[in-house]
Amino acid sequence: MDFTLEIHFTGLCAIIPERDISDPLNEATVVLVNAQNSPHGTHRSILLVDSACYIEPETTIANEPRGNRQAGSELSFDGGKRRGFVLDGEELMILARDALEPKKLDPLGNNSLRFTVGNRPYPPRPCPTQDKDDKDFTWVAKNPGAIDPAILTSVDLGYLISARTRLGVGIFETEKFRSTSQGLVRWWFEGAESVALAEQVVWKKRLPDTIGGITIASAPFRGYSQQLSLHLKPSSATIRVWIINMPLEDVLKLNQPPRPFDPDHHYEEYYRLCTWAPSFPIPHPDRSNFCPRVTAASNPKCPPTYFAPLTFQNAISTVSMNVPNVEALHQHGSDESLKSTNSVNHKGQAACQHKEVEK
Repeated sequence: MDFTLEIHFTGLCAIIPERDISDPLNEATVVLVNAQNSPHGTHRSILLVDSACYIEPETTIANEPRGNRQAGSELSFDGGKRRGFVLDGEELMILARDALEPKKLDPLGNNSLRFTVGNRPYPPRPCPTQDKDDKDFTWVAKNPGAIDPAILTSVDLGYLISARTRLGVGIFETEKFRSTSQGLVRWWFEGAESVALAEQVVWKKRLPDTIGGITIASAPFRGYSQQLSLHLKPSSATIRVWIINMPLEDVLKLNQPPRPFDPDHHYEEYYRLCTWAPSFPIPHPDRSNFCPRVTAASNPKCPPTYFAPLTFQNAISTVSMNVPNVEALHQHGSDESLKSTNSVNHKGQAACQHKEVEK
């Protein structure tokens, strides 16, 4: 039976498209900022899976080398029971598992990622309209900084990014906004008026019945431990995954009551990924104007962001002639090739100095 793979991103997740988001033949790199030592609260990068989709390690693919990723604790998040796994210094590869040969792992494809855009009227209104333009990706805050090319390629930046993955197929769209009792929060950020900003985005891909499930494999950044792959199966024709990067107390809903009108100081962490940024603006809530309610985030979260396009090949040529073969990690086709790409020659060094965030 065909099924849909969904990956929901929220918190300090930066999306760097290969081309303009209006291009339907796109790819993107997603990075999670390492904000464990943030002055605005210790953030944790966590991968959550719908408990019904998780395959216990004892029943995973035979003969797979055991890693040290611990079986995830079960917790409640986004309206359901999830299994959670900490992400720390790793490249994630999302692979299709053959229905008849479960040891055969294939990449999902490339150069066909599409961002949902073009639904907002011109000039853009500050508020989304349910079932009309509320899925448009342009509700995501566009970062005014210039992303360091090393962020896309280097395996020596675990102190800056906790996890990274590349998506070459599927659809990316806005999913949720921050809500209050008065309506959706509008934000002052890089514009002449306050606007709603996405707090959660979702990536989706429909997969055929020749695929039996999904494997999320991992390759460590330099100095970090190899982790066990995660094997997932469809439940009710869907595999749901959440990749989040938030203060742990927010994940566990310990910060009660929620404070939706706090300025988003966490956004400063994105500027650590930049070679240049204009005065480090952060989103501030507009306490006087609100949007009519549409699908809202269940708990205020750090908003994701996206940067101006940067192709992976341009990032390689900009950084170094000896970068690791990160692209190969996402293009291998079998269980054996996974083992070989996990031992790729990691000689890449960050070629740019990273500007510290002004406090």
